[in-house]
Amino acid sequence: MRSITYSGVWLRNAANFHVAMNRVEGATFWSLTIDSPADARNTDGIDVRASQDVTITHTDPYG
Repeated sequence: MRSITYSGVWLRNAANFHVAMNRVEGATFWSLTIDSPADARNTDGIDVRASQDVTITHTDPYG
């Protein structure tokens, strides 16, 4: 996958990762809010395995 952008999205209470990607070339995460309960089993917000050229900015991990 190439050149994906997530912008202005609110991600809430995912059972696992909120966003997971593998082997992506060029991803931008801009102005996201990631909200998980403190007692959740897995609170990884963004998992970018084996990816290149990934930018995460202006993102609120606390909701």
